[in-house]
Amino acid sequence: MTCEDYRDLLVAFEDNELSASEEALLKNHLKECDTCSNEIDEIRKFARDIHNASATFRESVQRISPPKNIQQHSYKWLSKWAAIAAAFLLIVSVWYLKFERPDVEKLASWGIEHYALVDQTHPVKGNASTVEEWFQTHHQIAVRPPGQVDYSYLSGCKMAEMNSQQVPLLRFDEKPVKAVFILPEKSIFAFQKVLHRDGYQIDFWKEESTLYMSLKRG
Repeated sequence: MTCEDYRDLLVAFEDNELSASEEALLKNHLKECDTCSNEIDEIRKFARDIHNASATFRESVQRISPPKNIQQHSYKWLSKWAAIAAAFLLIVSVWYLKFERPDVEKLASWGIEHYALVDQTHPVKGNASTVEEWFQTHHQIAVRPPGQVDYSYLSGCKMAEMNSQQVPLLRFDEKPVKAVFILPEKSIFAFQKVLHRDGYQIDFWKEESTLYMSLKRG
């Protein structure tokens, strides 16, 4: 199993949802892998932060005394509202842990791994229309080029493969050289994010229904 396989088990491990054999495998891996150990430490820290925030919220609600002219059923309504708010916080935390963060991190790792493809792009210059025409002509696919880029730096196009899907790649000869991937929509849940990983700046953003990831060194 790879680190990526083990990372898929981390949240389930914290929720006590793994089988005995899976748990034993993961524990042995965590003893040997600093990256995955740091990953689970971050997950636990986030879970603690959510728990502390919700505990503080519950305590503040409990300290509220209903005015004398408010009937008991109004106070019960307030307690129900507090329970709903706490449930909402729990849902948000689960959504973040199981979907947003792992997807963003996996995409960032994938982008860094494939950044070298910018050196293999086919020469293309022009604007967004040029990019659309190139992918339609050479790969028979329709793409929506990003609007938040300077096409005066455009120098190449290429297809990359992500989980058996073809992903358009654009090269921009800025300083440093920038790679922009046009992502499958289901790949990411955070539509605006900037990361710094392994010497790269990685930007995620969304324009209408299309998602983009750009990478550049530094």
